[in-house]
Amino acid sequence: MNDKKQDGSKKNSWKIIIVLILIFAVFKSCGNGNTCKEKGCHDELYKDGYCRTHYMLHITDEYLDDYFHPDYGK
Repeated sequence: MNDKKQDGSKKNSWKIIIVLILIFAVFKSCGNGNTCKEKGCHDELYKDGYCRTHYMLHITDEYLDDYFHPDYGK
């Protein structure tokens, strides 16, 4: 009977460890507060959630869309 209690406590310990690992993984993936929001980029933020390079690319893309398609989005 004592063996069953030990087996049960080992299972509960593993469950707790797995839950803690999953919680850590969720917070790690959501805690992207200081890096670029562009997928795969881990550079520091510059403006509007982008790093300096992706911010410039984003602004350039918007400018070119407005330049070549002035009625775009209206």
